[in-house]
Amino acid sequence: MQKLFIRNRKNQNMAVVVEETPNAKGMAFVMHGLGGDKYQPHIQVFVAAFKEHGLSVVYFDTTNTFGESDGDYADATLTNYYEDLEDVINWSKTQRWYAEPFWLCGHSLGGISVALYAEKYPTQVKALAPISTVISGKLSLETPRYKKNLEVWQKTGWRIEENAEVPGRIKKLKWSHVEDRLHYDLLPQVNKLTMPVLLIAGELDNSTPPVHQKMLFDALPGPKEFHVVAGAPHTFRALQHLAEIKKIMSEWIGKYLEDNVIYVFIDASNLWAAQKAKGKFFDYEKLRKFIKEEFNGVAIEVFYYTAYPADGTREYSLEGKHKFYTFLKKGLGFKVRKKELKRIITASAEGQSVEEKGNMDVEIAIDAVHHSKKYTIAVLFSGDSDFLALVTYLRNGGKKVYIFSSKNNISEELKTGGDGYYDILNVQEDIWGRELRYRDQGGENKTTLREEGCPKM
Repeated sequence: MQKLFIRNRKNQNMAVVVEETPNAKGMAFVMHGLGGDKYQPHIQVFVAAFKEHGLSVVYFDTTNTFGESDGDYADATLTNYYEDLEDVINWSKTQRWYAEPFWLCGHSLGGISVALYAEKYPTQVKALAPISTVISGKLSLETPRYKKNLEVWQKTGWRIEENAEVPGRIKKLKWSHVEDRLHYDLLPQVNKLTMPVLLIAGELDNSTPPVHQKMLFDALPGPKEFHVVAGAPHTFRALQHLAEIKKIMSEWIGKYLEDNVIYVFIDASNLWAAQKAKGKFFDYEKLRKFIKEEFNGVAIEVFYYTAYPADGTREYSLEGKHKFYTFLKKGLGFKVRKKELKRIITASAEGQSVEEKGNMDVEIAIDAVHHSKKYTIAVLFSGDSDFLALVTYLRNGGKKVYIFSSKNNISEELKTGGDGYYDILNVQEDIWGRELRYRDQGGENKTTLREEGCPKM
């Protein structure tokens, strides 16, 4: 660890800490909020999460705060915080350990600062974590934290309050801080934030409440996550809250640290229950796009496994089903593994009964293991607990494995056995296609749902 002082554009001293990691996988900048400092517990949690993933980390005290840099807290503005961030990054660009694109993480006023930087220089930023972030000056003034003192603050020119972290320390902030903050708003340029973004907010935050974070989350165009920490205020201090944000941050970093190659294994029979519950077919092109963006993929391969009825065993034509398989294969480039349903005839005193079986578990396992050297992330669409052994094997081999299924169709063992679970009915992105159609089987009220979603040819 190296602590040193650099000069900002106003020739003020700034305290900067560089924690360089040998053979680093990248670098991150971490920034505190209004009146904070580089050694606050939540800031150190973020620093530790990046370090544990093999990144070098730069963190610092802005000017006009209570750290080791020059300036007076009374003069703090969003402009001076943002400019200090720019100055630290520009200084870092002159150092041998600098690497691009880098990660940006900031809390509160540091959150909007790193987000503003990412909007201005999006190609420099690999991923962005504006935690408990200010969204805009206008929204700030609508929060309970600001409303209660706003009239006195404007009238006297000062907000005077005790520091919650350092008993006896009085914080005095000029009205010019508000006037400056009103010049900033993340939402007009939010379309620039196409990199992965992580948002975390405390449930009880009265400065940057979750409802404001949700506004930003909904507007973000790229891969994104939003977590609300139950019972937490604006600044995370309690040990359980620090542990929770550390876990969230660490899992998010792990997801986007590498440029991932993704292999997707879809058990079609497992997805049918979700499609019936939704009342729509999947749009597989949208689904592939969502997975690639969600897991920061540079390449993606999709395998689709299904069993189909033998000719002459259904009263309806199977042509549409086979056209659908052709579309997946030739239209979308999927690897389609299909086989005819096996018909098992059993004789009894009541007569003959026919049971059809088309389990594709073995085929999925063979492909997942055979191609395991080609991918970093496996996405398994299934809820069958029989796949737990495969998931464990792949994870022991260094692969990340994510499970996609739906409520009432997922075993508890598989749900908790991978690196993450997605209920496909709760995915917020649009991954759905047209409405399910019913097939007329003749006679009054004799209809069944179609079992495959073939686009109109």
